[in-house]
Amino acid sequence: AIMAAEQVNGIQSQQVISTTKHYTLKCDVSPLHWLDAIIDPAAHRESDLLAFQIAIERSQPGAIMSGYNRVNGEYVAAAAILLNEVLKGAWGY
Repeated sequence: AIMAAEQVNGIQSQQVISTTKHYTLKCDVSPLHWLDAIIDPAAHRESDLLAFQIAIERSQPGAIMSGYNRVNGEYVAAAAILLNEVLKGAWGY
C-alpha cells in the first residue's frame, strides 16, 4: 500500500494523473469476467480494502479503476457499498 502510494505520488509529481486499479479483489490467474470473491466484509476491510485506503489517503490518485470481477455476488463496478459507502463515503474520495 505504501509503495502504491509512493508510485502515485511520483507519477502525479510529473503533472500526470495516476489511476489506482483494480478496486477490489481482482485476481490475475482467473478470467476477470467470472471471478466472484466471497469474503466477510470485516475481513475485506482489513485486507484488500485497507491497502486501497492507505494508498488513497497517502496519495489522492486522480482516478480509481474498478475491477471486472464480482465481490460477494455483485460486480465491483456496480457495487453501491464498495463505491458509495466505502470509497466515497468512508474515505471521502
